[in-house]
Order: sequence, then structure tokens, then C-alpha cells
Amino acid sequence: MAAVYVVLSHPDPHELMLAMALASFFPEKHGISAVVGGLLGARHGSTLMLERGAARLELAWACDALGTDLAMTGLLTPLAKDPDGEPWLPSWGRDTAANGCDERRGGAPTRTRELPRRLMDVPTRR
Repeated sequence: MAAVYVVLSHPDPHELMLAMALASFFPEKHGISAVVGGLLGARHGSTLMLERGAARLELAWACDALGTDLAMTGLLTPLAKDPDGEPWLPSWGRDTAANGCDERRGGAPTRTRELPRRLMDVPTRR
């Protein structure tokens, strides 16, 4: 009931911080603040809450830049265009036997045929 009182007391978007401050004065401040934030977020959208709340954090700009870069990297890399990676990473191809994978042991790549059998088989530089 307290969350409804807070939302009805401060319904406008520019009163968001006042509503959250009022919610923090109630005995069950964590639960009431969560409900108030959810109700106001549903009413006004999350953008307002993020820009008002994140503006008070020290590294908000860094977190925002990293998140944006991660999203753009995921959209613009070959992995986003072709998730199986076959054209740009041939070792991820469908032919697991040719790649040295043993499907009986879980499909982990072993690559034993490429490793030297003995230490003397290792090529040395002269």
C-alpha cells in the first residue's frame, strides 16, 4: 500500500527522485523502493530511470560505452552474420573427424595427429 501512496504522491517523470527518496523512508524500504521503481518504470519507461540514476554513478559513462561497444561488436562481426563460424573460422567446420574431434568423448578437439610423437620429431632451427 505504501508503494501505491508514493506513486500517487509523485506521478510525474520529473519527480522520480522524490518518489524514490520518499520510498526509502518507509520501514520496508528495499521492497517498497523496488515496487515504486517498477511501477514508475512501467509508466514512464526505463530510459528516464536509467539516465537519472546512472548520472549519479562514477563510472556510468564507461559502463555505457562498454555496453554499446559490446552490442555493436556483436552486430558487426562475422559471428553475428554467421553464428556457426564455418566460413571465417575453418576449424569450426562441420567435419569433426577431419578436425581431430572424437565425438565418443564429448566432441572435444584432440589434435593428436598434429603433435610430434617424440621429442626428437620436433623441428629445430639451425
